[in-house]
Amino acid sequence: MYRIKGPGQEHGRRITLPWGPDKRIDIEMLVRWAFGDQKADRIIDAGAGLFEGELAAANIRRQGRSRDGTGVAAEIAVLGAVIRTSQDSGEVHEVAQTVNDHVATLPDTMSKLVVGYGRAKSRPDWGEAARTRLVPLYWDSRRRRAMIDYDEETGATYCAVYLVDGPDEVNARRQIYELWHSALVYLAGKRYPAGLVVTAPEVAARPWREKFKVKNSSRL
Repeated sequence: MYRIKGPGQEHGRRITLPWGPDKRIDIEMLVRWAFGDQKADRIIDAGAGLFEGELAAANIRRQGRSRDGTGVAAEIAVLGAVIRTSQDSGEVHEVAQTVNDHVATLPDTMSKLVVGYGRAKSRPDWGEAARTRLVPLYWDSRRRRAMIDYDEETGATYCAVYLVDGPDEVNARRQIYELWHSALVYLAGKRYPAGLVVTAPEVAARPWREKFKVKNSSRL
């Protein structure tokens, strides 16, 4: 990463850019910056960086207010960033704006995954640590053992259990991961300003298959 003192829309603010002098960046890192650092979706939705005609078309009303008033405090709490008004309205870097525009063309589920994990700077849990097992439904913490029940009709004793990390649950997690990864691949194929070269996600499309290959190769 390096810092620039950018002209124009940055209004002299020092912005940390996630790409280096070669202007190459992995799409996952770009998304994390756009939504985790720049908070492009929330600030743009609130009207920052829009011209007056665009604000009117989007039915967004810009109002002047004291920068040290309670409105600013509420604004920071909700958005996690200060929205500049008047001549300082351009708060989002043009690349982050472009990322947000491209994400808006995705199906709703995929866009939510991209934005949500971008904000959190994380990835969907595909079940790497999953371990299918039966767990006692009731636990006696004092005796440190599962509670045993008695069936009056049959006279049998039993331990009620539930399934953790079952195949259906793990498969559902992996489907979510695949949707998220497909969305990143789509975004990597889009065009971005500032001569930026955006590369496909370095992370594997199906990491569970890679894990399976490594596990099997270690047995040879």
